[in-house]
Amino acid sequence: MWGNGIMRSGPAQNFIGILFAALFLCGRCANGAESEPALDPDELVEWDLPRMRFYDFAQWFSRKYDIQVAVDTGNAYVGPMKGLMSPKELWTRFAEAACGTLKIHESGITYSVYPREIPPLNDRLFKYRIPRDKFANVIRNLSRQSNGLTIAYLSTSKEEEDTLVGPYNGRWSTLEALTKILAEKPELTFRWVDQEMISIEPKANVPPEQDLVARDLAGDICRATIPPSSSRMLVTASRWPSFADITSPTILDRRDIEEGGKDTLPEVLQQLSQTAFHRPLGYRATGAQFAELRGLGAQYVKVLINGRPTFASAGDFWEGAFDLNSVPLSAVERIEVSPHAASLVHGADAIGGMVNIVLREADRQIANVRYEGAEGGAGVTRGSVSAGIKTDDALASLVLDYSKTTSLLGSERSRWANQDFTRFGSVDNRSLFSTPPNVSTLDGSNLPGMSSPFAAVSISNAGVPEFRAGEVNRTSLLAWQAIVPEIRRISVSAIGEQNIGSSTFRTEFLLSDKSTSFQYSPEVIPQLVLGQDHPQNVFGIPVAVSGALSGLPSPTQGIESQLRRGVVQLTGDIADWTYETYVTHSTERAATTWTNAVDPFLLIEALSGRTSTLNVLSASPGKGNSNILAPEQTSRYEHGGTQATARLRRQLIDLPAVSATLDVGVDVKREFAEYANLTSDLARNVMSEFAIADLALLGELKTSFGVRRDDYENLSPVTSYQYSTTWQPIRNVKVRASYNDAFFAPLFIDLFFPRVALPTEIFDPARQEIASTTIVTGGNPDLRPSVGRSFSIGFEFEDRGGLRASIDFWRMTLRDRVSVVPPWTLLANSAALPDRVVRDSPTAEDIATNRPGRLLSLDMTRANFGETDTRGIDASVESELRTSVGSFRPRLDVTYTDRFRFTDLPGSNVPARERAGIASEHGTIMQWRLRGSLAYEHRQWKANILARRDSCYEDFNTTMGRFTGRSVCPALAIDLNVSRKVGEHVDVMVGGSDLLNRSPPFSEINGPVGFDFSQGDLVGRTLYLSVSGTL
Repeated sequence: MWGNGIMRSGPAQNFIGILFAALFLCGRCANGAESEPALDPDELVEWDLPRMRFYDFAQWFSRKYDIQVAVDTGNAYVGPMKGLMSPKELWTRFAEAACGTLKIHESGITYSVYPREIPPLNDRLFKYRIPRDKFANVIRNLSRQSNGLTIAYLSTSKEEEDTLVGPYNGRWSTLEALTKILAEKPELTFRWVDQEMISIEPKANVPPEQDLVARDLAGDICRATIPPSSSRMLVTASRWPSFADITSPTILDRRDIEEGGKDTLPEVLQQLSQTAFHRPLGYRATGAQFAELRGLGAQYVKVLINGRPTFASAGDFWEGAFDLNSVPLSAVERIEVSPHAASLVHGADAIGGMVNIVLREADRQIANVRYEGAEGGAGVTRGSVSAGIKTDDALASLVLDYSKTTSLLGSERSRWANQDFTRFGSVDNRSLFSTPPNVSTLDGSNLPGMSSPFAAVSISNAGVPEFRAGEVNRTSLLAWQAIVPEIRRISVSAIGEQNIGSSTFRTEFLLSDKSTSFQYSPEVIPQLVLGQDHPQNVFGIPVAVSGALSGLPSPTQGIESQLRRGVVQLTGDIADWTYETYVTHSTERAATTWTNAVDPFLLIEALSGRTSTLNVLSASPGKGNSNILAPEQTSRYEHGGTQATARLRRQLIDLPAVSATLDVGVDVKREFAEYANLTSDLARNVMSEFAIADLALLGELKTSFGVRRDDYENLSPVTSYQYSTTWQPIRNVKVRASYNDAFFAPLFIDLFFPRVALPTEIFDPARQEIASTTIVTGGNPDLRPSVGRSFSIGFEFEDRGGLRASIDFWRMTLRDRVSVVPPWTLLANSAALPDRVVRDSPTAEDIATNRPGRLLSLDMTRANFGETDTRGIDASVESELRTSVGSFRPRLDVTYTDRFRFTDLPGSNVPARERAGIASEHGTIMQWRLRGSLAYEHRQWKANILARRDSCYEDFNTTMGRFTGRSVCPALAIDLNVSRKVGEHVDVMVGGSDLLNRSPPFSEINGPVGFDFSQGDLVGRTLYLSVSGTL
């Protein structure tokens, strides 16, 4: 006998119970006797059945209980089955596992099993290419690629819709593809509505008999196996995880990007409350902008493209970060942002968080034209075209983007047009290197014929220089400097994919060709001697002149850069393992050219008046004197790398109550750099291995453990660990926690930048004198990696009404940060840094006056001195309201930074500075950052409002090293756009950013700039028009 006594019965269907009761009663009536003692259909029996054909099982079951059974299921195999259950449950499981439907003959004594009717689409294979995306988007992609099958999805929550799943690339039937997708959403099932429609719904909403069908198709019941000759096969789901598997990232999909109305990636990230600060486009001459999550530094934020690493941009090589503007927003499908945790699969160097840019795979032809501009300049003209084609075996996608940005000069904004900041209660920051210039005697005596040693030059109506004794001219030099540089960029993003048997070959290519021109303030004449033979010198003696050469073309830095990035990837299955291999190579070359720079020797010669003369005492000093300009100087830089990665992933356990997977891999990387003539060509090799294990229990508790070892050439190997847990105790609540080790290898520039000794004079506070000394700057080949840790714990709540709320508590620490200590800090902390402040032996007089010896040198070379400790809270709440006049989607995000302790000095005796709520030249960390949005949609109309508000902070004067007593309060920033669909193929959007047009509040943190570069810009209100058409 195969069975005799058992466990608990699972839920049974009423009609099954009635059926079994009728069958047993009618069986006794018809036969008068039973081959086995009478059993209640619900009585528990212990079963121990081997694997067998369902036909054989049915015959045995018929004989055992004397029930007539008709079976027509082909060669379906079922079992083995061991455990306690009723005969009714045993039969139901085996019959449903064999793709059967239940019917009762009219006689009421025959139990028939017929093959379940599956729509014809189950018999046809399709080539699916569904990228990793939000669940709702994946289902839409599945439906679109299934040749006419409608897949209806009944969403229960925004969280469910936004869960990242995939990717799914392979040649499957629709049923197989759906099985793979739903394996990641165990709370959902599906049912056949008719021959052309499937409905995806929560299991609670699906009738039990239909749920059994869906569970069987997903392989959850009895492990039914059907041979390959059958028309149906059960499949095992597999996928590659991203950093989203161990954290809860912020995801901005294509709809979010388009509705936000932004033009660049940095502008999109500015709307995140986790972005500590946002430096404007003109902060760097290259126009580069970086991700600044949590404020640890751009070099500590890891940027990925399609989950593959990027390398630092060449134009700003000292930053060690990837320029986000290298990727046009038109080529972006989705942005995933994790501010504090990321999977070790992608590396352990994401101390400051991670940003993954997912590129678009165009499947249709779209053209877009956009223009935006601000008062006085900063106009942006952009055009993009995307095209793509998909077949069963191949994919090709191309996105072309062109943009041109016009310059905006400081003269267009009052803050730089007039740098007299006494109107803000500060000092006059206009320069004494003025236009017209100032003159003074060399020995401090009065100018000949005047009552003062100095005088301001003024020009009469006749063009003759006049002198005002005892007065000085001042000029706002930043009026000539660019707020926004002139930029031209051409970008190409191409993706190709080809199915080769059971494997998929993929290539990616990204080209970004950029030209930037940044205009600086005029060159100055810094107290140089105007010779007595100069024709404009009316004093008869040599005098000193201080002025700005505003008559010459302003110095300009031109940067030509080109980024080329390619990826070759192969994925597939080998036995029970899924493999992925790829090679990515990225190179950026940059050439920096200085034009209109003054040759100092020619300037001195022209001031002497001996061989040539300089038009200096005029309203436009230097006008007509281009002969003193130095030849153009060009420096070339290169930065990039190659990385090869191989990964294997396997499901170790696959049971209803527990599942486990293992992911192992190896990275081999070579980084290289060339910094003009500053260093020789640099390169280093890196070997890394990693393993990550994921465990899921009862579908409610998921945990992950990872370990990674990175071995950098000439550095000691570093091993990092990672843990994460997600627990869903009840349907509406989820709890998550994570711990991550992280490290960051020193940059090439930090290690190998040449050491230079510069003579200078500096005030020595220990001796209360101006000291002639030597400052040593440069790299340090003995640097160690920076190491960090991050912790987080978070809670999510979501109800059926669409309300979603979350809160995360986080902490991040970083030590051994590479830093450059300024000379005044070295002198103020010389006791803690005796090897970097070198003095002569004290003389007898020094000993008598209790002061140290004469200052000889200051060592400012890079060192592992810095430490940072920050913690805070992220909170978010959003909802969706559907009304008769349209749908509304409000959202509010808040980040509170409770602590940001920072030091550039080693040792426990040196207290860390608190930077939260205090202006800093490294980037100001606000205590509160609020981001709000409201999206509205009704028929053909859409509207979006974005708002940004940050807390006030204390101002600080870096030059003086003191607090100003001023509270800096950023203004509320409002963005708005409205769009309408015109016909079937055209979308039109109009909008504006910073509509209130409020200038950034005054701050002394950046000296003569007059505002905080990390928290505002001078561009002001911009308006834009965007038109998109589908071809």
